[in-house]
Amino acid sequence: MKATNDYRRTLLAQRLVMIALIVSLAVSVSGVALAGNSPPTTINTCTKVNPHGVYGATKVTTGSNCKGTGYFDTWTPTATANAELATADGDIAALSAYKQLMIDSRSGSPTISYAGVNFSDMSLPSQGIDNGNFSGANFSGSGFFGVIGSLLPVTCGGACFGWSDDNFSNANFSDAVMGPGGNFSGDNFDGADLSGAFLLNDFLANDSFANTICPDGTNSNDDGGTCVNNL
Repeated sequence: MKATNDYRRTLLAQRLVMIALIVSLAVSVSGVALAGNSPPTTINTCTKVNPHGVYGATKVTTGSNCKGTGYFDTWTPTATANAELATADGDIAALSAYKQLMIDSRSGSPTISYAGVNFSDMSLPSQGIDNGNFSGANFSGSGFFGVIGSLLPVTCGGACFGWSDDNFSNANFSDAVMGPGGNFSGDNFDGADLSGAFLLNDFLANDSFANTICPDGTNSNDDGGTCVNNL
């Protein structure tokens, strides 16, 4: 009987040692496997839509694109979503300001501040605004066309497009089309970027140019504080 009990204890001890070795091996292997596979940085939720527009299966995938025929991205990570919302909010704000600019241009007087507004790649209204605040605004790629179809704005008299005594300090006019048709008189272009802009020196009377990047890329400070000779 004693021999039988000793045998059982020995067998149990051997099994415990074996279990310990198996667990140890499993942990070791698992550790190696995990060390070689870093977690994904981007996860997308994708939903399959059939030709009739009915939503079907949904799956979570790694990476920035949904994989598999018929799957569409139906959820965007928070950081990306916030960035897209910020862009949309900016576009909405710019369009709202543009609408108000169109209204203000009828009277020629501003009702709000346009400082920092993004007017890039827009066609500006056919009449200007006097004494407006456009400090830091973005007009890159925009068009100040004045009287539509007029190739000789100098002859259009009082009907010409005009911006007088406006604050354009630190504004971005890079690659903007500011003439023919654009009449800028008594405006503040201090610190503004006019690189690549098209404009005529006839319509730059009495404007202020301090540390301004002229259309040809030079600095107004290097030419007596003017851009008239650097178009």
